Amino acid sequence: MIETGAGRRRDASGGQGGMSWESLMRPAEAGSSGQLDAERSKRADRLAAMALRNDDAGLLVEAVIEYRQLISMGAGGIERAGIEHNLGVAMCLIGQRETDPAQAAAAFELARRHLESALLVRTRADAPQAWALTQANLAIVHLSNHRLTGDPAEAMAGHVALDGAQEIFRQMGKGYWTSWIASIRAHLLKAGDRRRVLR
Repeated sequence: MIETGAGRRRDASGGQGGMSWESLMRPAEAGSSGQLDAERSKRADRLAAMALRNDDAGLLVEAVIEYRQLISMGAGGIERAGIEHNLGVAMCLIGQRETDPAQAAAAFELARRHLESALLVRTRADAPQAWALTQANLAIVHLSNHRLTGDPAEAMAGHVALDGAQEIFRQMGKGYWTSWIASIRAHLLKAGDRRRVLR
């Protein structure tokens, strides 16, 4: 899920295995940046939303460039965590579309780093919904990497990332996201089973 100020939901193909990325549009956390930074953030979010809506890799790369520039401009705290989250999701989507395995692996590694960076601020105690959302996207990165490499540790890491996220959404009455988490876990289980059958 890429978070934007648009507050709209969009689905986009997860590439490998036809996995659906649910509820992609969520309001980004408000920050204390200046007007220029806020406008740049909105532009990055719009680019990401258009990229997902139109399945346009070029727009996705433009969004990544904007998000990276926002980070280099010194965004901090909650605002930076939202940018790191969006950048992580965008890098995962780029990795899923990449045909060169080495480039895909590099994109997934960057996605993991950005999502883990977001989790330094988006803690379960302080921001449970944002935490669960980022954890779910981290699980998708691990799933994507597992599909690329066949490494069972990636599938296990995906399951671990989901632990607690479904419970948070259930407690908050977010049935849509609870189902999304269940879908990610089902894809992780299926990917693991598929690898065992192929051996």
